[in-house]
Amino acid sequence: MVFEDYQVSGSVPVPALGFLGRINGSAALRLTGRADNSFALEVSAGWNGWRPLKTNITTGGSFDYVNNAAQGAGARFYRARWVP
Repeated sequence: MVFEDYQVSGSVPVPALGFLGRINGSAALRLTGRADNSFALEVSAGWNGWRPLKTNITTGGSFDYVNNAAQGAGARFYRARWVP
């Protein structure tokens, strides 16, 4: 059987990263995305040189992360991306 006229479509889940506040001086974050998908959290001190913090699965549609390494540090920028 040969398929000559086909299309593959899909969508990449868009994560939402929220700042929950500080816990003992550490940044607390919540990542919300499509349930049971993998997402990576990354951090940068100046919008370049992004470093991975954690890759996790959004069991139930979200997970929380506390960045203890940020305690007492300067400004930090965070981003989340879908990991196939």
